[in-house]
Amino acid sequence: MINYLVIFFLTGVITYYGIHFWKNYQASPKKRIVYQFLKHVKISSRRLEQAKEKEIENFIVQKLKKRFSGAEISAQTLIFEEKGKRERIDIDIEKGQLGIEIKLAKSLKKSNERNRLLGQLQYYREKKYNRNNLLLVVVGQEKDLSIIDIPELKALVLKQGSNFLFLQTV
Repeated sequence: MINYLVIFFLTGVITYYGIHFWKNYQASPKKRIVYQFLKHVKISSRRLEQAKEKEIENFIVQKLKKRFSGAEISAQTLIFEEKGKRERIDIDIEKGQLGIEIKLAKSLKKSNERNRLLGQLQYYREKKYNRNNLLLVVVGQEKDLSIIDIPELKALVLKQGSNFLFLQTV
């Protein structure tokens, strides 16, 4: 009888800690989990047409905060400040665990904007984020794929050592 009670007790303890560990693992905003989550965020074409980058950023921050409720997620996080020069990343998760830069595809039509973006990403990697924890999210419509060379931009971003996601509107 005592053996059954001990086994029952140990089973309960193991189950409790297993569930607790799983919930914490799922809530933890690791790069892979955030990437998979962002792939499924739905942004309507109508919202995108009228929105500025800041509004899309706020929308994504709200979605991330809802999904990863226990994590520290902040917008416009200061990366570097010196002599009045300030550099901010759009979204920071867990104080540098993951940085997310958001760009609207329509703003990347000009090559100088794409070059500026590549410089930004390089600067962010040098100052705070490394090869494994910087993600560029480009938000656009299907028609943007033919106007902007997204595969080329993706290749350049990946070559630089950042991660890339094209979030297509619905």
